[in-house]
Amino acid sequence: MDTHQLPVVIAALDSKDVTELKPIAYFSEVGDLLRPRLDALNRAFLEKAYPGFKRKLEQEEKTLRVLTREFEWELNKRLYPWKR
Repeated sequence: MDTHQLPVVIAALDSKDVTELKPIAYFSEVGDLLRPRLDALNRAFLEKAYPGFKRKLEQEEKTLRVLTREFEWELNKRLYPWKR
């Protein structure tokens, strides 16, 4: 079974970069995010459409991993400047 973070799914569904999405802070925002996309989500996860959608998900997950590494790098540079 595949699992994916909600921002990754929404970015892939909307053909946007995950960095373009605003952070979700409240459950009501999750509902607002999902409600208008329910039909598109159902279509994306159909057996016939899923392989192409999965490629989009994988690309967004890769982007998220790169951003996380960059953030970790910058944070560590600031926390431990003597370790450069």
